[in-house]
Amino acid sequence: MLVALIVTILFTVSYLGLYTAYDKQTKSLKLSMLMDVLLFSKGLDHSLVQWNKVISLVGLSIMSVALLPNSSKWLFGENKELLYISIYLQTVHAIYSCFKYYGSNNIPYITTFVNFFQGMYCVYIYY
Repeated sequence: MLVALIVTILFTVSYLGLYTAYDKQTKSLKLSMLMDVLLFSKGLDHSLVQWNKVISLVGLSIMSVALLPNSSKWLFGENKELLYISIYLQTVHAIYSCFKYYGSNNIPYITTFVNFFQGMYCVYIYY
């Protein structure tokens, strides 16, 4: 379990440093952007959104690492633990995203899906 935790922490630190601190306008790293997230300078909402992004990226990355061929050799057989951590992180990401974005353009209300399926049925009838 120790190796899986170390890999997860390394990915988290790297995404915080290289993704959260990256300024798209100047195309450079800004420590102030990272500090805004870590110290909640721009508010709790901004920090939680940024952490949610990092959590999703870390979860996907460590899942990819755990599923690489022969990775069990250099992960000392901890692929399963790394996959479990990945699933936990993706679950946290999904729960927060549903809570934060449900009803917005990102995750529309479930009642709007009916229109989608009706449209698909019309396409099926047409062809």
